[in-house]
Amino acid sequence: MRIGVDVDGVLADSVTAFLGWHNRVYGTNYTFEQVTDFDLSKLWGGTNEESVQKIITCYTSPEFEAVQPVLGAVEAIKKLAKDHELIIITARPASMIETTKNWICMFFPEMFDDIYFNDCLKSTGVYGKKQEQMKEAKIELLIDDALKNVSISSEIGIPSLLLDYPWNQSDDLPKGVTRVKNWKEIVEIINSQEI
Repeated sequence: MRIGVDVDGVLADSVTAFLGWHNRVYGTNYTFEQVTDFDLSKLWGGTNEESVQKIITCYTSPEFEAVQPVLGAVEAIKKLAKDHELIIITARPASMIETTKNWICMFFPEMFDDIYFNDCLKSTGVYGKKQEQMKEAKIELLIDDALKNVSISSEIGIPSLLLDYPWNQSDDLPKGVTRVKNWKEIVEIINSQEI
């Protein structure tokens, strides 16, 4: 199976890095549990454009340079890479290509077959071209943490596994979307072919 995998929040514990950076730079005390919306401006204030600029600035911070994998991701990806083609589809901007590839090589060496950057972090805050990239890469399953991304996956008939976080809660998930608690559950579902 060809599986599309997001980076931030799925492979990389980026929210912890974003919050650590924001708390240090702005003197705030935000916690992971307070991130109840994918749009971080709803937590730390300001416009969406200002929030995007904060995220871009954070990408060069010590907190982001030290970002760790999501718990269980390394072991799970190692298992999945044996039997599946794994394709990264990330919203990270083009300025993060080298940094992202180096991070992937450090924690997930030779486990991914390709990587797509859809550069959604523009001043408009739009989601870029993830839907087109999923079609182009012939993705058969998406693993993501954003409701918007699993919704566009659903629109084109690609099932998704939505990694459960405070920012993606909804009582009404799109067709073909399964909420999962952790990477162990992701591997179990894929291996059982219950999708």
